[in-house]
Amino acid sequence: MSVFCQYPASKQVQNLNFIYPFSLFDKLASNLVENLADEGMICIMNSNHLFRDLAVASDFNVVRSPLIVGNGFIDKFDSRGNRLTTSFGNKSCYSHRRVADEIVDDDFIDCIFKKPRAGKNGKKVLLCDNFLRTKQPTNLEKIKPLPNHGECLDTAIVENRVAMMRSADVYASADEDDYWVKYEWIKSTLSGDKVGLGNWWVPVSHEGAGILTASQAAQPAELIQYLDSKKSIGSKLRRFFGR
Repeated sequence: MSVFCQYPASKQVQNLNFIYPFSLFDKLASNLVENLADEGMICIMNSNHLFRDLAVASDFNVVRSPLIVGNGFIDKFDSRGNRLTTSFGNKSCYSHRRVADEIVDDDFIDCIFKKPRAGKNGKKVLLCDNFLRTKQPTNLEKIKPLPNHGECLDTAIVENRVAMMRSADVYASADEDDYWVKYEWIKSTLSGDKVGLGNWWVPVSHEGAGILTASQAAQPAELIQYLDSKKSIGSKLRRFFGR
């Protein structure tokens, strides 16, 4: 988690060898990997170098989940130190632009790797979703979308960036006693497409679904009316200072 990198210095260089050579990443990461038990997992997030460039990478499986949308906001470099990507945005909503052809879409996502049991081969993709509700609950209908979180993917595609956006839609039962939100992370790809990473469902309250009672909906108007009234402290101070 943000230890296999030189940030923000790596944003200023075209070749990383002078400040963080791949040989150092290989030494440190391989030492951790070699101490993993069979079926142990390692997570490498926000690394300047890619796990798949390690010699031991072919022995490992990749773990993916609808919740794993990326492997960080740090710029990526190849094993020769050459720049692969330039990152944009903040730490919670980042995107990357490809600088070299050696980068592929999976390189922007994969960050959890699992060591197989002795005698088993690696290079498999393991889907980890058994702790999520991925199937739609019965007797629900979509009633409204919630605001998207993340980037506008259409803009990202025009600007040749791999970006992420989380969609959220509210579903309700016929009697409106049961509310659920369907979430999904969607990414733009290097080829200019959009790819969904899989849905998951979360039960929510009326408030979580953005469904307000009449009295709740009236509260913002009542608050504005009070703030403008002669009773509020703000109004009294404005009158005191003659504003």
